[in-house]
Formats: sequence, structure tokens, C-alpha cells
Amino acid sequence: FLLLDKFFNLNQTPCSMYDVVKDLTIKHINNKEDGSIASFVKLPNGKMYGRSKTSFQSDQAFEIQRIYDTNKDIKTLVDFCLNNDIIPIFEYVSPTNRIVLRYQDDELILLKLRNNKTGEYLDMDVVKDYIGNTKFASYNNDKTLDDLISLKDIIKDKEGDVVHFTNGKMIKIKSKWYSDLHKIYTEDLNRENCLIELILDEKIDDIIVQIEDKNKIKDIEDLSLLINKVILFYSESVDDLLSKYKDDRKVFVLHYRKSEFFHLAMKVIDGNDKIDIIKSFIKKSTSHLKQAQAWIKKWENIL
Repeated sequence: FLLLDKFFNLNQTPCSMYDVVKDLTIKHINNKEDGSIASFVKLPNGKMYGRSKTSFQSDQAFEIQRIYDTNKDIKTLVDFCLNNDIIPIFEYVSPTNRIVLRYQDDELILLKLRNNKTGEYLDMDVVKDYIGNTKFASYNNDKTLDDLISLKDIIKDKEGDVVHFTNGKMIKIKSKWYSDLHKIYTEDLNRENCLIELILDEKIDDIIVQIEDKNKIKDIEDLSLLINKVILFYSESVDDLLSKYKDDRKVFVLHYRKSEFFHLAMKVIDGNDKIDIIKSFIKKSTSHLKQAQAWIKKWENIL
């Protein structure tokens, strides 16, 4: 029961470098869906079982089976395919299986068909009488490879495209918008140093509206509140120290150089914005993960 052949992002591996694929003929291009690979197997007793890429027992696999059991069009398509040695390969998308893109419904989107004996990829026309209202990955054949490359830094609300060449090779071209958000969701939001930087750079509000985990939102809001309290503490402390400055740098340095806030006050005296200075200081103090974790613990105990 075959799945898709392994394929890579453009320029990710030696076999997917631009110079290797730029002269290949494009057969078709389809939208890259943002979910989990789904397929089915047929047991000797005729029973059909849905699976995710690696399991029959995952949450995704149970949902894939549920869709098969309740969606007449999916069942008709899957039954026809497996009874004729054709493997339909789907993408399972759902509001509860979100990676980056937001989907409104639980769906199986048909990606490809494969001959289970030869491994040959088949055209969708093979199942045109059985596909019903089943969604399939939309094709876009009016773009060149260079068109897709130029668009990847511009397009939004889309993961990217899968390019199929006539020699059977496939590559992915992901949008910068998607790649940036994917890194934030899968890495940055789970790393305190990255999270602090996003809050200080005032980028967190645009991200929070995309998050559905209420516990994660609460954690971010609590951290934002803590950071604002620290900024206020530093601001008031710097102001208190600056109130002692009487336009004589030498006297000020002599008396207050050992103050915890001296270097911040001096930068303000030199004409820098106070809040920007404080934010930069916090970033420097939390630039590494363990630094950030210790910094949070320290200020939670102080404030």
C-alpha cells in the first residue's frame, strides 16, 4: 500500500537544486495542503482501514477512519480504488489538526493516485466517475518554475506548491510567509528567549490571533504582563537615577557608576530613547534559552 515518494523543497538537497530541475518539463503544479498524509489499506476480509503516515492508532488515523465511515463520496472513491489496485493518497486537514493554515472543516483532500502494483502515478481521470464531491489538490499549470520562485516571497495564506515534472520528479516550493509562521508555531512559541523577543518587538499580537490553544495564549499573556512590569520597573528606576543628574557627567559618573541602572541612564543622557534601551537590555539578558528561563524565574519572584 504505497504512499508518496519522498521529495524535497527546492534547494534542500543536491537532487532538488535549482540547477538540477530548472530545465525539466513541468507536467502540472498543485497546491501544497497543510495537514497530515492519509491513506487506506484493505484487509483480506475486505475491511478498509484508514491510517496516518505512520500509524493506525493515532488521533489523525481515527479521524481519517471516521470520515471514511461517514462520507459517502470518500467511501465510494476509496472502495473503487482499493478494489482495483489503486492507492488514493489524501491530505487530512481539520480545525483540530492545524499546522499553520486554518481549515474550517474535517476533510480528506485527494493528492495523488498510484498503481499499487507498478508504483506508477495515475491521472485523476481514472476516478472521474467515482470522485463525487471529494476535494482534490487544485492544479495550477499557468506558472513556470521561475514564476513560483518569484512568488514565494510575496504570497500569503498558502503553504506553497508542489511541482510535478514529466520525468516523475517532484519538488516543493514553500512560501516565505508559511515558513516564517511554521518556525514560530513549532519552535519560537516553545522557546522562552524567542517568545520574549517577539513580545519586545511587538509582533506577538499578530501571532496570538492565530493560536487556538487557550493555555498557550494565557502563558503568552502572562509573560507579556511580566515583561511590561519589568520595563516599568526599569523605567522608574532610571528616572529616579536621572533625577540626580545635574548636567555634570564627571560628578554623575563619580557618584553613581556602581548603580545597577547607571549604564542605562548614561545612554539616555546621550540622547537614546529610554524604552528602546530597556528593551535592548532585556533582549541581551535573555538571548539564550536558559538565560531567558532564569530571567523569567527571577522576575516572577521579584515582582
